[in-house]
Amino acid sequence: MGRRRRRRGQPHTGLILLDKPQGITSFKAVDRVRRALNADKAGHTGTLDPMATGLLPVCLGQTTRLAQFVSDADKGYRATVRLGAATDTLDAEGEVVATDPTGAVEAIDGGAFADALSAFRGAIEQRPPAYSAIKIDGQRLYARARSGENIDEIDIPLRAVTIHRLELVDADPPCFTFDVTCSKGTYVRTLAADIAAALGVHGHLVALRRTVVAGLRVHDALTLEAIESDPAAALEQRLSPAEAVAHLPAVRPSAALVEHLWHGRRRPLPGAPAGRCRVLDPDGRLVAIVDVSATGAVDIVRGLPRPVPGEDERTSVQDA
Repeated sequence: MGRRRRRRGQPHTGLILLDKPQGITSFKAVDRVRRALNADKAGHTGTLDPMATGLLPVCLGQTTRLAQFVSDADKGYRATVRLGAATDTLDAEGEVVATDPTGAVEAIDGGAFADALSAFRGAIEQRPPAYSAIKIDGQRLYARARSGENIDEIDIPLRAVTIHRLELVDADPPCFTFDVTCSKGTYVRTLAADIAAALGVHGHLVALRRTVVAGLRVHDALTLEAIESDPAAALEQRLSPAEAVAHLPAVRPSAALVEHLWHGRRRPLPGAPAGRCRVLDPDGRLVAIVDVSATGAVDIVRGLPRPVPGEDERTSVQDA
């Protein structure tokens, strides 16, 4: 017998803000949202490890075309590092591979920790952790680590990232909690271990909560329990595609220009700023994501299909 095909769900469109609980993968969390909402398609906008909690925007239907633009934006986290021990995964789920003398850890207080943060603000370079999903020579790094390969002997390219904000929130030695706002690709696990190293000790992440993605905030998110207990209410709170990428400048051209864009035809957009923008039609519906050059030339990065009247979806917003 052939493989049983999954029953097709409803063509919902929009963005659900999920507060992912601890202990499950992002894939599993998204699948539970899809099933609860009976959605035909769903995808997330940036993986959170099972240990981590917090904001996981879930794209529904056609909004999955926008996942890249949400995940490419800056993110915010609240993280707690424990000094005095290193693990192979750089977090609490790994095996302890090194420890420090008690006295060395006890000498570090909140003032010393806060002072160490200054070296990590701005543009920095990071070495991705051994247990990460990046590919080296065609293989996931975590797969090579789990196979027993010595990761220290692998040439892992450094990553350039930007730390926009980094502040100490609470000091309860040997644990220190900090807030960080950072660019795409930042490993908070690595940041925590590097801060510990700057203090002359080892450290690993014991808690991580994502608070912001692309200007969207976790206090507006729904729990899995809320979504599963009342799917209709959850659908009412989804964001439109235009709201999903509200961190991009909005351009509202004439109806004639919008018509050209619906058909994939590039035309100059009067008044559009240089850079990446979202184009809205007169009803506030997202038409396309475009790149505008300094000369005004327009490149359509992602076009959305024209909404079908009567479809069950959130497509527009009045003040996007």
